[in-house]
Amino acid sequence: GYNQVLFEDRTANRLDEAVGLWDKTVNEKEFKDTAMVVFLNKFDLFQKKYYHEKIPIEYKGSFVTELGHTPPKAEDEKDESCENAIEWFTELYLSKCTTKRRKMVYTHVTTALDRNHMKIVMDSCAIHMMQQSLMNSGLSL
Repeated sequence: GYNQVLFEDRTANRLDEAVGLWDKTVNEKEFKDTAMVVFLNKFDLFQKKYYHEKIPIEYKGSFVTELGHTPPKAEDEKDESCENAIEWFTELYLSKCTTKRRKMVYTHVTTALDRNHMKIVMDSCAIHMMQQSLMNSGLSL
């Protein structure tokens, strides 16, 4: 939850922790040829908090992307698809990647309880992994 703290450290925001771990991992040399997926999960809960209850993303001023963009406000969203917020979250994670690395990072907005949508997302990831394996082995589609 973007507006929640860690269970083990009541002073650490969960989103700060997640983005910090992503930042430490995404550009590691061991993963330089590996595609990565960012799952923005629990979208249904996000919609409830952000769009319907108007709980802002901004938390102690810490969520400004490296491009200088601050989190959007729920009042500025056209509808509950929360496109501005999804775009901002995507930028937040991608801004931690090198330019070359960004081409290999894929973002999916998910609600794990929606089996049909999760099947589409997982199938998409599986297809991508197969394509990468073929390319890495010298074969391509």
